[in-house]
Amino acid sequence: MSNISTDLTLEGSGTATISAGHRPPTGQAQAVNWVTVTLRTDCLRNANWHR
Repeated sequence: MSNISTDLTLEGSGTATISAGHRPPTGQAQAVNWVTVTLRTDCLRNANWHR
């Protein structure tokens, strides 16, 4: 299985993690490609955030 991941940060706004991977086929399972994006924001839950 091969995976890659990167973290991105924008000061005052939040962070993002982007991950992708590939699992090759086996005798019983097909190949699988996947992508995951996780976002964490500083502003959406903060009613006092003004920029």
